[in-house]
Amino acid sequence: MGHSKRVYLVTADVHHLLRPWAAQRGFALPPRHAFAKFTTDLTAAVQRAVHDGVEVHTLPSEVLIDGVRGLLAQHADSLPAVVMDHVVGEAISDRQALSFSATRSMAYDPSDPNCPWQACGEHPRPGCRALDEQADQIAERVGVGSQVVTVDDGCSSGRSLQLCARLLRQRGIQVRCAIVGVYCELPGRETFDFPVYPFLTYAADGFADWVCERDFFVGVPHGGRLVLGYDLPGKQLAAFYLDGFGNMIKWASIRPDACRDLTAKALGLSSTLFAGIEYESSRPVMATDVERWPFYRGQPLPLSEGARFTEHLGDLILHHFGVPHRTT
Repeated sequence: MGHSKRVYLVTADVHHLLRPWAAQRGFALPPRHAFAKFTTDLTAAVQRAVHDGVEVHTLPSEVLIDGVRGLLAQHADSLPAVVMDHVVGEAISDRQALSFSATRSMAYDPSDPNCPWQACGEHPRPGCRALDEQADQIAERVGVGSQVVTVDDGCSSGRSLQLCARLLRQRGIQVRCAIVGVYCELPGRETFDFPVYPFLTYAADGFADWVCERDFFVGVPHGGRLVLGYDLPGKQLAAFYLDGFGNMIKWASIRPDACRDLTAKALGLSSTLFAGIEYESSRPVMATDVERWPFYRGQPLPLSEGARFTEHLGDLILHHFGVPHRTT
């Protein structure tokens, strides 16, 4: 009897995360079928890049949001919701919504070529208050002795959820339960003193990895991992899950021999995406319009404020691969 393949999950969230950015900046996005094609092309490239015995599955953000919304209605009564992810925040429409915004952050140490990336734990997302201050703000709004429900797109290590619950508990607030989109039963995952209700659950022996589409699309809001230690005004420096940018072998379980090809595909898709935004908007997307700025080859990508972002992406492709990229 053959063994079933382990699941590698990709959350398709690029369209969802670009919508508020486009509205704020006055851009128009390509039609939805174009984003469906981006997802199909990326996941096909990821399938070619993962290890044998692994099958890539796609989770559309709309399905994730609907699943979380149903769990809230079933388990959370009318409790205030502490939202921990931008995507699932759309599921909150029938109750008070609060924000606890933390993200995994990294530091780059070029003195250690074997392990230049150092995890720095959970930090507030750019533009958000310190985590202690966010917890204070939640306490002020709901009051000491209150109960809340936390809502996140998923739980793998459980560190963010545990941190949020601990900070709230210190302020006299109890987490009644947690609602998560994806729950990964991985070895060493945190345990909780409250129930966790998942939309999708994956056992360790049937699960390969879980990534977000945004982590491969350079320039997309909230993509990649936040990089600390650099001051780039108006930018959030991020290491995307690509060769030369971040550690795609460790962070995304990509085969070493497949990193280059997947990076070429993702950079091409990123360039085509922003060219499509320019076409729909009848104006260029300038480098100054992109907040999530790439970290490349151990430093922030040089910024030319008078250049289009697609020019920066084209230069990246030329520098990394020695061939120009043309959008179609």
